[in-house]
Amino acid sequence: MIMAQPKKLEVSVLRGYAESLGLDLVKFDEVMADEKKIGELLSADMAEAKKCKVRGTPTVFINGVKMANRDIGTYKARINQILTSLQKSKG
Repeated sequence: MIMAQPKKLEVSVLRGYAESLGLDLVKFDEVMADEKKIGELLSADMAEAKKCKVRGTPTVFINGVKMANRDIGTYKARINQILTSLQKSKG
């Protein structure tokens, strides 16, 4: 939702997204009212992004592999590769 409208980041808009996703709105409101908590969450996300060498959004990982080519054919091929590997290991 955010990627579809990246300039609409007002809290009321974000809250609408949270509501449409069925998230806990009480928790959402608590976090959004606490700048320290927001900072902690962002720091954790930034650390994870740095660890994974993510420099922008969207960045897509499929089963731990960073997808350089972001087209549906590449995604399907990666998923099929994983499924084939799983079937071979079971069988």
